[in-house]
Amino acid sequence: MKKKKIIERLLLESSLLTRSDYFKQYAILRTLVKKYPNENFWSVVNFGGKLKSLYFLKTEIGQNKIDRKYKEFKYKPKGSDKNITLGRKKGKDTFSMKTKQTVKDFLND
Repeated sequence: MKKKKIIERLLLESSLLTRSDYFKQYAILRTLVKKYPNENFWSVVNFGGKLKSLYFLKTEIGQNKIDRKYKEFKYKPKGSDKNITLGRKKGKDTFSMKTKQTVKDFLND
């Protein structure tokens, strides 16, 4: 997982001016990844705009947002993995050969 790309995608450029800013955001992202470990989630998550800091996701409002987004990402509808078995086949197979009909063939018919 490329944490630098994730951080740059989620945060404003003005909040990543110094090297220490990156280190702070890496530390916060590391704790968030422990709680939400799916790498695909982090590569596609969008919070409706760029954030000032990832610390927002540790606040109560941010926690609710990220929980909801993670649940939406992991949701699978019930019955989507059922295999449908069809009954026995009836009748005989028919094959039709579609060939291009030229003007000469059309006029000869």
